[in-house]
Amino acid sequence: MAAKDKDLNDLFLDTLKDIYFAEKQILKALPKMAKAAQSPELKQAFLDHREETQGQIERLQHAHSPAAEQDEQTPAASLDATTILAACGGDEALLQKMCHSFQSRLPDHVATLERALEAQDAARIRESAHKLCGMLATFSVEAGNLAAQLEECAAQSRLQECRTLVPQLALLSHDLVESVGGLSVAALQSSVAVSGSVGTPA
Repeated sequence: MAAKDKDLNDLFLDTLKDIYFAEKQILKALPKMAKAAQSPELKQAFLDHREETQGQIERLQHAHSPAAEQDEQTPAASLDATTILAACGGDEALLQKMCHSFQSRLPDHVATLERALEAQDAARIRESAHKLCGMLATFSVEAGNLAAQLEECAAQSRLQECRTLVPQLALLSHDLVESVGGLSVAALQSSVAVSGSVGTPA
């Protein structure tokens, strides 16, 4: 196997591992989140998503069994290593402060958003989504964009779309809270280096 092909194969396996363990974390959290949800619609959304997540995990296991081997040094797929490194400037102490603040504050912000949805209060949903957008974008462009989309829907009082987006954002937020635990500058730099090698000519 050529070196370039081997690098791409290793990257593929690493990506599978990231997705696999992100899905496992979500699957573990969904029953608790469904139990805690006060809105019947939100509770059902969590339960429905659990079945979908289980199917995704089974497909990942079938795709390549080594994906089930845990690699705790690799950042989860939902994290944006480049964005996080830029935010902390490569400073390990600052990164740990950022992660601690993120883990301690994000669940409360998500809970506030869920209460606003239950009350069908578009103004509060918009305000909560706006606060979440800035917090999430530091760690995940995907999550930041989802929060921005929710903010726009709430601004236009499109509550039906909000009912779909809020559970998605809650799940992604939970994934991120779990993922930042044990995060290090070295792991982030390694992830960036691997990603950058994909477009490098042989």
